[in-house]
Amino acid sequence: MGLGCAMSSLQVKYYNPFTRLAVVRCDREAYEQVWLTMSMMREVQHRRVTPKLLQVAGTSESCRAKAAALVARAMCACAATLPPHQRAHAASHQQRLVAQEL
Repeated sequence: MGLGCAMSSLQVKYYNPFTRLAVVRCDREAYEQVWLTMSMMREVQHRRVTPKLLQVAGTSESCRAKAAALVARAMCACAATLPPHQRAHAASHQQRLVAQEL
C-alpha cells in the first residue's frame, strides 16, 4: 500500500495543545505506513516534534480510554503551574476527550 492510499484514511481525531497528545486514525492496512512516516517527522507548522507511538488500538473506545488516562495523568502533573484561565481551558479539553467518540 502506498502512502497516498494511507493518507486518504488518515484523520487527527483529537489534539490537546496542553499535553501535545494527538489521536490519529487510519485504516488497519495502513497503520504501519503511517507509523513509519510519522516517526520520521521532525517539524509540524514550524515547531519541532518527536512523535511517539503510545498505542495501536483495535477500537476507537480503547484508544479513547488510553488517551483519557494519559491526559488525566499529564493534567494532574501540570495543573498547579497553569494560570486559572488556562487551567479551565485545559480541563475543557480533557472533558471533550472523555465525552467524545473517536
